[in-house]
Amino acid sequence: MGPSRFEDFVSIKDLCDEDYPALPDMVGVFSSGAGDYLSLAEPPAEVEAFIWWHEEPDVPTRNIDLWDVMDSWMSIFLENSDSNDSILV
Repeated sequence: MGPSRFEDFVSIKDLCDEDYPALPDMVGVFSSGAGDYLSLAEPPAEVEAFIWWHEEPDVPTRNIDLWDVMDSWMSIFLENSDSNDSILV
């Protein structure tokens, strides 16, 4: 879960079990931890952000605000994480 290191960016088409010719070329840059990715269109395409859903691989959500979605996913993760209070005692 979280942003991927540059060397761990993944081509979304490489994650698909089947071939989806209409699927845009995307690179996953942020993992939800549950198999979904925030993705960017691969160059030389116009800059566009997507959510690629592993359960609906041929229908990514297009034209998202990458930063808003990333913030939402991170807040969900942090909300469900353990507090550091037990460590600081």
